[in-house]
Amino acid sequence: MKPNGRIYLQLPNFISDKVFKWFVDYAKKGSRHIARVRGYTVPEVEKIMTSIGFADLDVRIEGKEREDIVVIGRKI
Repeated sequence: MKPNGRIYLQLPNFISDKVFKWFVDYAKKGSRHIARVRGYTVPEVEKIMTSIGFADLDVRIEGKEREDIVVIGRKI
């Protein structure tokens, strides 16, 4: 991405009851399927985004069950 390019991401919020249930159900099944969903926490998302060169992050929790982390940022 070019400098000053903008990014918009929507990621599963691991802390939400809905996404955490996905994790628990997946673990109970013992599945190792490659297509699994991985939830994130806000601190993880902020750490990842800043470490790969994004700034001016606007990180929000959205969704009826607070199941989404939405990130808007700028490439530096």
